[in-house]
Amino acid sequence: MKNILYQESIVEIKHLFRMMRNTLLALFVFAGTAFATESYSQTMKVTVVADNVSTGKVISEIEKQTDYLFVYNVNEVNLKRNVKVNAQNKSVAEVLNKVFEGTDIYYAMEGKNIMLMSKAKDGEVAQQANKVTGIVKDANGEPIIGANVTVKGQSIGTITDIDGRFVLDAPKDAVLQITYIGFTSQDVKIGNKKEIVVTLTEDTETLDEVVVVGYGTQKKVNLTGAVGNVSMKDIGDRPITNAGNALQGTVSGVYALQKSGQPGADGAVINIRGVGTLNNSDPLVLIDGFPGSMSDVDASDISSISVLKDAASASVYGSRAPFGVILITTKKGKENPGLGITISASVSAETIFMKPNRQTTFGQGDDGVYSGTSSNSWGPRIEGQEYTDWAGVKRNMTYYYNIDSYFNTGVNTTESFSLSQMYNKTSIYASVTRMDDANKIPSSKLHRTNMTLRAATTFGKDDRWSFDAKIQYINSIAKNRPSSGADGSSFLSMYTTPVSLDITDFKKCLDENGDMRWWQRDSGLNPYWGQEYNLNQDSRNRFLMNASLKYRFTDWLSAEIKAVAICILLKLKLNCMMVALL
Repeated sequence: MKNILYQESIVEIKHLFRMMRNTLLALFVFAGTAFATESYSQTMKVTVVADNVSTGKVISEIEKQTDYLFVYNVNEVNLKRNVKVNAQNKSVAEVLNKVFEGTDIYYAMEGKNIMLMSKAKDGEVAQQANKVTGIVKDANGEPIIGANVTVKGQSIGTITDIDGRFVLDAPKDAVLQITYIGFTSQDVKIGNKKEIVVTLTEDTETLDEVVVVGYGTQKKVNLTGAVGNVSMKDIGDRPITNAGNALQGTVSGVYALQKSGQPGADGAVINIRGVGTLNNSDPLVLIDGFPGSMSDVDASDISSISVLKDAASASVYGSRAPFGVILITTKKGKENPGLGITISASVSAETIFMKPNRQTTFGQGDDGVYSGTSSNSWGPRIEGQEYTDWAGVKRNMTYYYNIDSYFNTGVNTTESFSLSQMYNKTSIYASVTRMDDANKIPSSKLHRTNMTLRAATTFGKDDRWSFDAKIQYINSIAKNRPSSGADGSSFLSMYTTPVSLDITDFKKCLDENGDMRWWQRDSGLNPYWGQEYNLNQDSRNRFLMNASLKYRFTDWLSAEIKAVAICILLKLKLNCMMVALL
């Protein structure tokens, strides 16, 4: 037993001596390296003599005469500053001390590298390494968990922990911005503070915001259902041609996608919380309490949009609203200084955002063989070789981006005029909006005029009676809407035309017999022929009228009667439908 312990002790002692030997060897190597570096910097001599020379040239001269390499930031070191140097066989350190004398630049030698640094920059770095701690509470002194604490104007930030505390590295002259949902944000200057206590107050303006629901209006703070709200403040600066597009990216759980680029058919497909059926899953749309369509209202006339997303919110509408409800409230007249007139105009441009990629390696044909009647692009490899096209003309094979060559950049202009004013107890709102859409599809255009007049008043004892009436006129003229199907779609023509055919060759769209000139004899559409000879136009004139009369018995009980009329002008004959609701 003793022999075993003795042998183990010998092994441990040998291992200890081996570690000591390796450590001493590393120390000797390090000391030798340090000595060599120090020795090199002291023994290396240079000669630089000049009465007026730039700092940059002095550095270049030292690099030429030695093996040193300078490392610096050009934004910190002024290389154009002129200095006087008279160094005859002086060490590099002596020359640098003379060159940077009286400046905030200092140097450090690391091996054969000389690093130039700014003392002012180091001061900024030291300033930035300023640790700030704090706690965020509410008005009752309770800690707020998950509040956002950021340095204003920078990407530095953190959130509070379960005790409402935070720790952050920030410059002394920085401003901290503390935000939390439902509370008013607060800015705090750091200065010399190391501990910050912040008390956030509730954002009563947000909580008192009135939201339209199925059974009237409620404050947001009192709501228990899933209701999303969009105000014109959120979308006022967006050039929206269809009210349905106002919901894109504004309400969580609402899917709104523009289904077409055709003029007059650019409304959005709207689904609330997904698609629940293979059949129609559109939500119910109510405009000022009356059933309607998103295309029936001008975007500039909208005051707010409420989206009832869950079954509880939409249950008041029963079977009409299994997929949610969109409640649109339009503007009423309100008291304004002066005349209350607003004039606005906007110009927007549109182009094809996403285009399917097409291969550009092979030309017209199949199985590597050219064919002038094939609609495929799997013919010979495109290498600039000569071939005879569908019309018997010799050409050099190349590929063409026909989509970019054919479609335009669409331009949309909108001008709006509105009057909003109060006269005693009567509010008046009137607006005229003109929209002209020169579509990206050549020759396709849309002209739309919306005119709205709305009046609301209260009367009787204690203003218990209220009357609200609105009349709206919509005139739309769509020219040359693209047709669907294989023989009517210019989009389809672009993608069925082989890549080695240039679509612009068919601008001359008629042959010698006056027929459509096209590479496919019996099918397909020459889009240039379609925009000149396959023309269409539709004009729509609609009158939308609604009125409501309401009597308020108490603060919680009232009775109301509503009436709506929809009139369509067809061939100078006015066809109307009228519905009364209690």
